[in-house]
Amino acid sequence: MKRSSARHAELPCPVHILVAALLAVVVLLTASPAQALTTYTFSGPTFDTIDNHSTCVVGTCAEYTTAHRVTGTIITASVLNPNLGLQDISGLVSSWTFSDGVNTIASTQPAARVGQIHASTDGAGNITSVSLNVYLWQALPPTLDGTANERFNSITILDFVPLNVATTNARCTEVSGLDCSLFANNTDSSTGQKSAMGTWTTGSTQSIPTLSEWGQLIAFALVAGIGALALHRRAAPDGQRYSM
Repeated sequence: MKRSSARHAELPCPVHILVAALLAVVVLLTASPAQALTTYTFSGPTFDTIDNHSTCVVGTCAEYTTAHRVTGTIITASVLNPNLGLQDISGLVSSWTFSDGVNTIASTQPAARVGQIHASTDGAGNITSVSLNVYLWQALPPTLDGTANERFNSITILDFVPLNVATTNARCTEVSGLDCSLFANNTDSSTGQKSAMGTWTTGSTQSIPTLSEWGQLIAFALVAGIGALALHRRAAPDGQRYSM
């Protein structure tokens, strides 16, 4: 009887509490919504209007040709809602990358900024047009001191115009924090553009683990570990049992 009482004490109350807490966490986490990353890819027409720099005194200069064009991708946390009318989707965008054939601007770059990302969609949530501007400071922090810190490269897509335009070494004339609120081109700047719409395609949707899925996996692993520990404690001699 004494040994039976000792065995009963080996399964401490904290274990029961931990199991109950884990089950409660699983219940809470299973209420989280499913998530899926969706990729939208843009392919613009080649430029037909080129205005390259005539001097290069400040900043990093580059030249465009009629072989260059704007391409890029937007990845959203979920499929966009149908029938949007040039609505701001920046809050839904997980990442983005755009290139003009000379410069690549991506959301992962510390000096990259978003002017705007607005989109229209059809009845299936496919992008039909955008009003988009992204840019990349050539140096940080941005200043108006006549150095490369006031220069940036930008890519703009205005499907409602329509217009695709890329600029290298534009000069910011008004800075607000890390944003340029007013800019101008000069003899150090280059632009390439095309007054025509590009095409948007919707790629595959990639599911990502939700909180509910991670919660279930973690809870299962912990409960399995507790079960294995309990079996080990029961099998161990009296003098070698662990306390919890």
